[in-house]
Amino acid sequence: MFLAMLGGMTVGMIVCFILMVFLVPPLGAFEVMIPLHNIGMWGGMIAGMSRAAGISEPAILLTGASTGFAISLLVLISDYGHKPSPLPDFPVHPPEAPAP
Repeated sequence: MFLAMLGGMTVGMIVCFILMVFLVPPLGAFEVMIPLHNIGMWGGMIAGMSRAAGISEPAILLTGASTGFAISLLVLISDYGHKPSPLPDFPVHPPEAPAP
């Protein structure tokens, strides 16, 4: 099971690096690297262990697709929270009134 996990992770990361070559220039590094690496590593490990356990291939594909969708959605939500606000930057405290 351990070797299947390592093999699946290795294959997933190799596919990840190949996809990065084509997806990073048009979409940007952050939006591509984090989801692809997580999907490649986790999806590959799950697929390798599932295949070693004798689980059917459609179930493995469904699990991989749902894992990839969930990871991409989490990264998208996380990235959205860190984008700058379109509103002007207001001071937190009002300026001090001059002393009379």
